[in-house]
Amino acid sequence: MASLPLPTLLHHDPLLSRAHHRPPPLPQPLASPLPSRLAAAHPSAPSPSPYADERLRAEELRSYAAALQGCAERRALRRGKALHARLLRSGLRPDAFLHDSLLNMYCKCGRLAAARSVFDGMPHRDVVAWTAMISAHTAAGDASSALELFAEMGEQGVVPNGFTLAAVLKASVVGSDLGFTPQVHAQAVKLQGLLDPYVASSLVEAYVSSGEVDVAERTLLDSPVRSDVSWNALFNEYARDGDYTKIMQVFDKLVESGDEISNGLQLHSYTIKSGWNSAVVSSALVDMYVKCGNIRDAEMLFDESDTHDLVEWNTIICGYAHHGRGYKALKAFQEMIDEGKYLIYITLC
Repeated sequence: MASLPLPTLLHHDPLLSRAHHRPPPLPQPLASPLPSRLAAAHPSAPSPSPYADERLRAEELRSYAAALQGCAERRALRRGKALHARLLRSGLRPDAFLHDSLLNMYCKCGRLAAARSVFDGMPHRDVVAWTAMISAHTAAGDASSALELFAEMGEQGVVPNGFTLAAVLKASVVGSDLGFTPQVHAQAVKLQGLLDPYVASSLVEAYVSSGEVDVAERTLLDSPVRSDVSWNALFNEYARDGDYTKIMQVFDKLVESGDEISNGLQLHSYTIKSGWNSAVVSSALVDMYVKCGNIRDAEMLFDESDTHDLVEWNTIICGYAHHGRGYKALKAFQEMIDEGKYLIYITLC
């Protein structure tokens, strides 16, 4: 059976089409340079543009990079090595993007020796290349090499980005070299990396893993960007220790911070799954829904509770008042008295 023709560089289908689950085709180098081919076809034609070769080279570089990215996504090492061999035979000089794509292919396929060979041969190693190597060594369990790469990267004056900082924090956790965490924290502050929720959550998780939960909590509360991952890391750690009082204290700070209600919903779900039910928890959740403007769910949760303390009564009454439901506020106030909850203090809204 005749083999299918390989795509040419002047016209080919996209190499990374997700609609077809087949390995990306190898780029087909042109048999001869574009200027000579044009001259042979049209002897009397004017000389081609001096930029024709550069345009052709740029297209071929993109073709190789796209194919290598497809190999990295599919972990298609054999195909990636074939592309690498063809690239070497072609004599094409890779640019930084193609070098990064080749390096990333070997990293994603777990071939650290080949990745290191590509890395060492790069004339210019940018932050993408350093980050790929750090992540690859961490994934392979070689956290010490990952941290050494990060130190070497700094010595060479390459400024880390958010992905680099997150990768190093993961390496410090994997390698139990948690003394690195404060150093990365300081660098993240200096580079405004805490504006990246991925970096902030990685930092919180690193402190939690080292047992410095109080530092993790302060870091989270001081961070300009807080994610569900960060909050949940704290909640899970305190729950593991059975410190439910601390969970509620952190939860109060979550509500005060004005973070999205999705965090509160996750905690509500967690309390249901864990069977953790008390007047303190119920009161805190009612307060959360009221402050988030969801008086309907606050009312439903309040009604589901068998007993109510004065704090919970105060919360729901103020919630009704703030949301323009004066009649319900007065009715709840009367029900509180009928239930035998005499006012030790005046409920103010």
